[in-house]
Amino acid sequence: MKRTSAIERFVADVWREKKEPVKNEKDEKEEKMENRMGRIIQVMNNDRTIQVTGKAKIAVKPDTVRLTMGLKGTEESYEGALEQSSQQAEALKICLEKLGFERTDVKAVSFEVNTKYESYQDDSRIWKQKFVGYEFRHDLKIEFDLNHELLGKMLYAVAHSSAEPEIGIFYMVKDAESAKNLLLEKAVRDAAEKAKVLTAAAGVKLYKVASIDYSWEDTEIISRPANRMMAAYTSKLAECADESYKMEMEPDDINVSDYVTVCWFISNRVSWDPDNGESCR
Repeated sequence: MKRTSAIERFVADVWREKKEPVKNEKDEKEEKMENRMGRIIQVMNNDRTIQVTGKAKIAVKPDTVRLTMGLKGTEESYEGALEQSSQQAEALKICLEKLGFERTDVKAVSFEVNTKYESYQDDSRIWKQKFVGYEFRHDLKIEFDLNHELLGKMLYAVAHSSAEPEIGIFYMVKDAESAKNLLLEKAVRDAAEKAKVLTAAAGVKLYKVASIDYSWEDTEIISRPANRMMAAYTSKLAECADESYKMEMEPDDINVSDYVTVCWFISNRVSWDPDNGESCR
């Protein structure tokens, strides 16, 4: 048997390490991650999921009133339209200040000034347009806790102001976020119950949640029982010695609903782990 020298053994070890480099800890982690991603992709490619949409509907009791006031008019000049709008808005603020509100409680919703034209026929019966003036539209709002006695006084004061605005009454929910969260919770539970029924009928098992999809728009929870009452109509009801309207309308609950789509991993095994594609038992 031929004996190898120390130099020959050293050369052989170096050559072997060059051909088969030793894996460090980082290489092992990367390999595990690649294997894990490969198993996840394999699971998704096999469509081992079930997607169910849950629906929820709740009734929320309103606790806030929004009073909207629409101002409009037409003036010969642009400056005149701005001045008239400002005067009408000031008249409303003075009325509301007398009822205990701050001027800053009155918020502007929108404001615009546009040219206004009218159509007419000339002596040759040809339709033409003539300039009438500048038409302004100024929408204001004020919000306060639900109080029908105060609302009656506000309507009376606003209807008797020189501004003569168009009036709208809206009922709202102050803490809309809590109502939205409850709605989403109920929708997820509804999806889970439906998923259990479907998987039981199909003879498969639910596992981990793969994804949850929902899109709640940033909308208000609001109802419109009396939208855009004309000031002229309101003035006819102004025969009241107490300087207040008797508001006897009880706001109904506001119904809101939403959808949530939930996706679960599924398996025909009693216990299955999508991380390794094998039974957990």
